[in-house]
Amino acid sequence: MKRIIVSIVLALVAVVSYAQVAQNLPEGVMTLDRRSGKLSINGMNIAKNSTYLYLSPEAESLYKSGDTISTIGDILMGGSAGFAAGWLTSSLILGDKRVNKKADAPVYITCGAIFLVGLPLHFVGLNRINKAIADYNTRHGFTAKSPQLSMGVQQNGLGLSLQF
Repeated sequence: MKRIIVSIVLALVAVVSYAQVAQNLPEGVMTLDRRSGKLSINGMNIAKNSTYLYLSPEAESLYKSGDTISTIGDILMGGSAGFAAGWLTSSLILGDKRVNKKADAPVYITCGAIFLVGLPLHFVGLNRINKAIADYNTRHGFTAKSPQLSMGVQQNGLGLSLQF
């Protein structure tokens, strides 16, 4: 009997706390904050562990996989560029006295290849994140405007106007 009462009390506490969190959710257009790499609504960043409060299960799955893929791409690009720069710097600082400088070519080619593998991974991940954001914005009625081209009298005279 005690277990049932404790379970009911805990369930009520969970429901009340979730209702309070749900009432404090910001409303507005979701975007990707480029500096922090986090989702944001009206400039308020969303923690990665609370995206389930905002995104549908499909969009959350897209967001998480996109974040992982993008991070792997960033690590590959940064690691390969850093290793190549370190190799070059160490060669210059240590005054590499080798006659055959072509021995460095495999290092730079390998780093370039790893960088080129990481580049599409980064953009594939960003594409998935943007799809998750578009899903949220569409579900909440914030659809993107298509660009409009008009010719005629404009604010500063006569001309061609592109509005987006």
